[in-house]
Amino acid sequence: MNNYFIKRVSAHSSSGKVSEIDFEPGMNIICGPSNTGKSMVIGCIDYLFGGDREPFDPTHEDYNGVSMQLVSENGEVVTVRRAIENKDGQAKPSSKVTVVSDADGIESREYKVKRSSNRPDETVYSDILLQMLDIQEPVKIIATQDGKPQRLTLRTFFHQFCIREDDIFRGGTIIDNPNRSAITPCVNSLAYLLYEGGVQEEEYEDPAIKKAKKSALTAYISGKLSTLGKKRKELEERIEEAGTADVEALISEIVDEITTIDEDITRAQQESQRMLGEIYEVSEELAVEKQLQERYRALHTQYDSDISRLCFIIDGEEKKPSGGAEHCPFCDAEITNPEDIESYAAASRAELEKVRLQIADLKALEDETDSRVSSLTARLDNLHSMDDDVRRLVNTELKPKAASLRKELDTYSRIAQLQKELELLEEIEGDFNFDISEQAFEDDSARKYDAKAQFKSSVFNELSSAVCKAIKQCKFPDFKVAGLSLKTFDVVVNDKEKRHEGKGYKAFLNSLFAFVLMRFIDKRGVHAPRMLILDSPILTLKEDVDLPASDSMKSALFDYMIGNCGSCQVIIAENDIPENVDYGSVNIIRFGHGDEALRGGFLLTD
Repeated sequence: MNNYFIKRVSAHSSSGKVSEIDFEPGMNIICGPSNTGKSMVIGCIDYLFGGDREPFDPTHEDYNGVSMQLVSENGEVVTVRRAIENKDGQAKPSSKVTVVSDADGIESREYKVKRSSNRPDETVYSDILLQMLDIQEPVKIIATQDGKPQRLTLRTFFHQFCIREDDIFRGGTIIDNPNRSAITPCVNSLAYLLYEGGVQEEEYEDPAIKKAKKSALTAYISGKLSTLGKKRKELEERIEEAGTADVEALISEIVDEITTIDEDITRAQQESQRMLGEIYEVSEELAVEKQLQERYRALHTQYDSDISRLCFIIDGEEKKPSGGAEHCPFCDAEITNPEDIESYAAASRAELEKVRLQIADLKALEDETDSRVSSLTARLDNLHSMDDDVRRLVNTELKPKAASLRKELDTYSRIAQLQKELELLEEIEGDFNFDISEQAFEDDSARKYDAKAQFKSSVFNELSSAVCKAIKQCKFPDFKVAGLSLKTFDVVVNDKEKRHEGKGYKAFLNSLFAFVLMRFIDKRGVHAPRMLILDSPILTLKEDVDLPASDSMKSALFDYMIGNCGSCQVIIAENDIPENVDYGSVNIIRFGHGDEALRGGFLLTD
């Protein structure tokens, strides 16, 4: 990516086991015998960049997810994780990716791998990857020869920088996506990476679609004209039912009446709200008065008890025989002084009089409280009755009337719409013959868009020259001249197209072209991936029976890539790497069977 490199690729199991390998900026080589997981690592990288092929089968391996850590030049880390699903015993790629980021502008959350057709503006995983290439806004490139656009995604061009083992020796150009039929979006995505070309700049309509539109428009107008009489009759019948032809005036009157009713409803609702507030206040006040009423009754009961007790004491004193010992009714102590006896009887009579006066005062308070309770109860009942009347007015009169008027308004509005439609149809009828004659003289010849021809010739020539120099430096046998064919956008060596070479030479030229393309975009382009992943670039060279390759040719390819990698990152998976190459700056990861000094493969086992 623009300034990111792959730091780590990991496989995760449901039990928490993790198999991981670390990469470095620059050249990285995973080497070892077959079936050790080299291609699986490449598959994991492709899968984590949005590919739709799961790198391994979780039903056979004790792993069900993969992750990748991307690190920028300034140390920002973006980690992506994607599960591999098991559906009915079949491995399926997950439709979601989890991103954890400390990079500015990249939000940590779960993203969909692909954009839904019904949600074109949602942010998906590809948008995050494009942001890493400093492509912040959606880009539409021309995707077909008829000029149909498509949204640029990372998968539009990622195949040019991640070449799987099955595609490394393909005869077609690496620019073309082996899983797609059209080269146009691939060339235009490359043009965008280099100089932001290949985008849709003007409307271009497919002649077949344009012709279909003409036919559809003609059929539509003809159909409208054929039903014109029917619609006119329908309109006249509805206007007659309304009793007047002045529909606009009726609509205006109804709108005014609806406005008045809505205002009445608003006022009534406001009045109801006011009364509800008053009901709340009166209810609180009534509750307070009832509480006082209960307290006064309790006090009255207490006073009645005091009178009974005092009367009992006085009556007992008056009826008691003389000469006996007197005892205090409160403490039961003996009273020996006759004056104390008389004083005690007088005190009881005085207390009795005092309590009777208190009862008289309390009765006045009780009567006053009872009066207020009665008054507040009547007021509360009246408020509830008034609120019920207002609600009844709104719900049984005003709202039904407003609904009826709106229904009537809809009827007249439809009539008014029919009138406008009738006027429009009459206008179309007046222009119809002119439109037909004008369309008859339009040029219906189809223009074809050729992405290769539109590619900047200066850029193409520079790229072709860079490919030529690389092939020469890598000691291609009997080299005379090389470059790119504008017709195929592929490599031609000594006037021989690459597709006519053997498998090993195809892999060699595809790998070299991909490497030169990566470095060319890095130096010349606007949005540089600065990353290349190759699976077995020289494996088939030793199997090429058409033209066996020398060891020097293999070594030259690796020497060239190591020496010219620059600040880009290259990851190569290969069974055997050539000797006589300086691998001092290369991060070599070796897999091996039965060698305790080597890692057994990518997926670690217990």
